[in-house]
Amino acid sequence: MVKSAQDKPIKLIVKSADDVTMLSAFLQDALVAPHDIHYDKAAKELVMIFDRYRWEIDATRKERVLMGLRIGNVTSVLQKKMMSQQDGHDLSLFYNLLQFQYEQEQDGSGALVFTFSAGAALRLLVEDLMMSAGDIAPPRPAIAKPSHDGA
Repeated sequence: MVKSAQDKPIKLIVKSADDVTMLSAFLQDALVAPHDIHYDKAAKELVMIFDRYRWEIDATRKERVLMGLRIGNVTSVLQKKMMSQQDGHDLSLFYNLLQFQYEQEQDGSGALVFTFSAGAALRLLVEDLMMSAGDIAPPRPAIAKPSHDGA
């Protein structure tokens, strides 16, 4: 099998709103389990492991790959309709990421807003935008290509 440039793992450093927009496109329709979201308040760091659909490859191939996302300088995490193990919820479910964006505040701080299906959302307040993302496992076949009916 001949490998192409599109077969290389993605590795990104994100420092601007434009970078966030690009990364959001890579992560559209990614799945994340509640137990794969970890906030370390003391380190001001949030880490997520996504199972992302590989939109960047040939449309005839259907593949997913695990991508790690590290967000630094996180001062606060607000959540809406997100379940946690402490609440006694079944954590076998996954959240489907629709998009995320960066909102700059006048004081130089900002917020990363992650919008998931079914009304779930995360809002991360950050002192300074600093993120890194990278594929962390080999790609594998996907059962189906995500569909956006009505979009």
